[in-house]
Amino acid sequence: MQLIAVDLIRQRATCKDCGHKFATYAFPDFEYGRKEAETQNPSDFAFVDCLSDPVCKEVSSLVKEVLSGLGKKDWQVARCFDQVFGVACDPAPSGHQYDFTGKVWCPVCGSTNTDYGPEVPMQVETVHIPHVTHRAWQQLKEMEKRELIRETLQKVGCLL
Repeated sequence: MQLIAVDLIRQRATCKDCGHKFATYAFPDFEYGRKEAETQNPSDFAFVDCLSDPVCKEVSSLVKEVLSGLGKKDWQVARCFDQVFGVACDPAPSGHQYDFTGKVWCPVCGSTNTDYGPEVPMQVETVHIPHVTHRAWQQLKEMEKRELIRETLQKVGCLL
């Protein structure tokens, strides 16, 4: 697995359930198109650059197609994309599906009930992380991809 050097903002986080304090990372606000790929396992951190990743564009088109006619605002469609994009990505090294919703999991208890924000003063670190891959997605037929996206949108509540 090839690792890529990426500048990220180090954030301090606290689990509201167990009180554990830990560090997490995020792209700077000016990093348009890059998304963090995370799971409940902190070592699974990866990223995707949607400006250069053709699967991002493909999934985005499918999400827009499936949601067309439902009167969703652009921000709602973008949120639905974030909720389903993980199905188009190969699993993380732990076997979990990547999540693109910005959840921060506590490494001790697994809760997403966390409080987090940039350290003051802001700390930028160069972190070596992998880029997500899409080998399984690319093996699917167009009809299978569309149905997988539709089923996942239904499951996460975007088709209501």
